[in-house]
Amino acid sequence: MRHMLVILTLLFGLPAEAAIYKCTVNGQTVFSDKPCAADAKEIEVKVYRPDQGAAEEVEARTKRLQEQVKGWKNEQRAADIRREIAKLEWDMRDYQRDMDRELAGLKGQKLRANNNLAGATWEESISIEMQAVTTKYQTKMSIAQKRLEQLRAELAQIEGGAPL
Repeated sequence: MRHMLVILTLLFGLPAEAAIYKCTVNGQTVFSDKPCAADAKEIEVKVYRPDQGAAEEVEARTKRLQEQVKGWKNEQRAADIRREIAKLEWDMRDYQRDMDRELAGLKGQKLRANNNLAGATWEESISIEMQAVTTKYQTKMSIAQKRLEQLRAELAQIEGGAPL
């Protein structure tokens, strides 16, 4: 965008027309706005000034390029979202698997509790630990689910063509 502004500025800026002189000083060719030596020759510089049609064409081309870049950015963001969605879905399966594994281990310990006061106390502590494990994984899955909903909404917005 900046490059196009520079080009437009150069194309439409009306430079002050001044004489330009070409001289040879100490064997070097020098250009100046004033005669720089006795052999100074005024040279004619042709300035290209585009007509209105050329300016409109540059503007239309700039707009098309901006739309194309916007489309590419949306495509890239959609691909990034799809990857993140797949990762979150994978993570949620892992959370469920890990929770089931931890709970199965704790249930196994619970079965080994003796039928006395010490065993009942140990069984109660295992039950509390099972609740904590369940809460931990449900929280992780809830956070992942909310993020999935956000990403799916953003993806729908991109694919629907709505501006972000």
